[in-house]
Amino acid sequence: MRPVVLAFTLAACSSLPTEPYYYYNRTPIYLQADPERLVVASTVLTSAPAVSAAVASHKVQVVRVDSLIQATGHWLVHLASGTSTIAAYGAVHELRTDSRIMFASTTYWTVEGHHDFVPLDRLGVIFNPGVSQTQIDSLNAASGTRIIRLPIPEWGIPEFWLAYPPHADFLSVAAAYARSPLVLLADPDRISDTTLD
Repeated sequence: MRPVVLAFTLAACSSLPTEPYYYYNRTPIYLQADPERLVVASTVLTSAPAVSAAVASHKVQVVRVDSLIQATGHWLVHLASGTSTIAAYGAVHELRTDSRIMFASTTYWTVEGHHDFVPLDRLGVIFNPGVSQTQIDSLNAASGTRIIRLPIPEWGIPEFWLAYPPHADFLSVAAAYARSPLVLLADPDRISDTTLD
């Protein structure tokens, strides 16, 4: 039994992002994980007790679950004080293999400014002028994303909202879009206590 526990611990450690970040205006914004709060999105788990039971089944202690009114189907899961980063990432890794879960992540703080960063299951993307719908569809298909809202230019909203691929690491997906020559801006949607210029 001991080797199994050790193997899990090593696997969890190896999957820890060394320096999580996302791009904003081509500049990396570095993040620090908050292991005491997770975000889970699901269309199947529709109550706080159901979400709590799903998360607690992955060896973390759930203290409270709150619905996020800013995003339908999203839940903020508060874990016990002192939960380790390894335990939190282990739970997220397992939740991403659960077919009932569309999105799972720890929450973060920005390293600079220590601002709250609660990720949501959507990526805001503005494509470069002249990029065709065929190119957009091809990039989305290759990335596993899907369009959940088109731009609304008459309302001054230029970005697409894309849902991340199920069970994906959202920061990796966001970074790949930010580096694409087709993309002007790729910004992970989030709840935060600050705005970027």
